[in-house]
Amino acid sequence: MTRSHAYQALRSTLWPTLWPTLRPTLRPTLRPTLRPTLRPTLRPTLRPTLRPTLRPTPRPPLGLVAGLVLLSMGSGCSGCEPRVDHFRICTVSSVQGGVVTPDEIRIRQGAVVAVKLIPFDKEGKLMEETTMVSAYVGHAGILGVSQLDYQTEACQGAADAPWYFVFFGIATGETTLTLHANGSDGAQIPVIVTAP
Repeated sequence: MTRSHAYQALRSTLWPTLWPTLRPTLRPTLRPTLRPTLRPTLRPTLRPTLRPTLRPTPRPPLGLVAGLVLLSMGSGCSGCEPRVDHFRICTVSSVQGGVVTPDEIRIRQGAVVAVKLIPFDKEGKLMEETTMVSAYVGHAGILGVSQLDYQTEACQGAADAPWYFVFFGIATGETTLTLHANGSDGAQIPVIVTAP
């Protein structure tokens, strides 16, 4: 065992027991003795090297920070996507019956319903056709959801907007369908799949 290993082993066993005992007696005696001698010699040496690294970096003015925050939250900022408020649902086709509304989806097991999910922003305006709409079901074993490559002029919004989906009942039960537009939550719709 080297000297440094022996020192480390001794320190790890003795230090926790000795230090609480020695600290109250040594500190009052050593501090007044060492402080006047060490401080004048160490301070001029260490201060120029440590002070620039320890000094905090200057903060930007509070008004500038508040302005940037307000600008990023403002509705008129360039590049901001409007948030979805609600969806209207246009049924394109239905096989074996099924009802899909913004309040509820009720279809039978084995039924297939094709719809167009039309997003509207908080001002009630139809969102742009480039808006990405997605649908996620809570329990994929009850309701199947798939995007549909389809176009029709019968529903509101651009005919070629990628907002078409097909729902199909897999098994009886209840779950929820969550709709998103540009990644933000727009609606949660309860789903009931009944027996055929």
